[in-house]
Amino acid sequence: EDKKLKAQFDFVKQFNDLVKSDKIDDAFSLLKEHTKSSTSIGISDYNKLISEYNKKEDALSSLKVFEFLTTESHLYPISKTYHNLIDSYLIALEQNIYDSDFVNDALLSIYNNITNNYYIQPNKKTFDLLIKGFAKVNNLQTIIDIYEQLLHSDTITIDQTTYNNVLESFSHLTPDSSSSSSFLDTTSKLENIWSIMKESFVVPTINTYNYVISYYSNQLNFQKVLNILNEMKSNSIEPNSQTRSFLEQHFTDKQNQWP
Repeated sequence: EDKKLKAQFDFVKQFNDLVKSDKIDDAFSLLKEHTKSSTSIGISDYNKLISEYNKKEDALSSLKVFEFLTTESHLYPISKTYHNLIDSYLIALEQNIYDSDFVNDALLSIYNNITNNYYIQPNKKTFDLLIKGFAKVNNLQTIIDIYEQLLHSDTITIDQTTYNNVLESFSHLTPDSSSSSSFLDTTSKLENIWSIMKESFVVPTINTYNYVISYYSNQLNFQKVLNILNEMKSNSIEPNSQTRSFLEQHFTDKQNQWP
């Protein structure tokens, strides 16, 4: 029994020393070697490896760690594991290892896993990361689904950060980029979210206003943009360089009407 405890202690020390020494491949090899025999291996060790590979922007190695976790170990992923996994897929997308469709499917799988498995307890960070991930692959419908799920949640409150993430996902849309629904319907959804945000006494920031202005600017709806600018003025929020950029890009001919 003492030998077994010493072996487990030695594993933990060796594993942590390898990670601290930035020898992540060696740490992963050690984990694979001991995964069947050592009870000292915990989900935090897998999370640590995935996180360290992400820091190196080595998405493929991160995903190999996750695959090993789910196929060879007796452990189950937790929320933090999925946080790291979302980062891995977004790194892979940025590096053109996987395309948008592949990453969208992977994120949908993660979303389904965390919402359908009782042993996973997603928190606000989980959903914020998913929203930002789905924004990268232009999946507005799932972002709206997540928002509506959170809106009716008894455990998670939508705050300024989440509203900003949701509204930012609208900000790059143009009338011809809305595929799942008509652009008019998309506008209705944005206005509903914007209205509920203010009714919930969540205070918009300059970024929030800019996301909404960007959306209406892309739609070339100057009256809506003007309404937002006037609201900003009444709330003592000054336009910044990004706000001016939207106006200059789309409405230079109406410069005399800017507030």
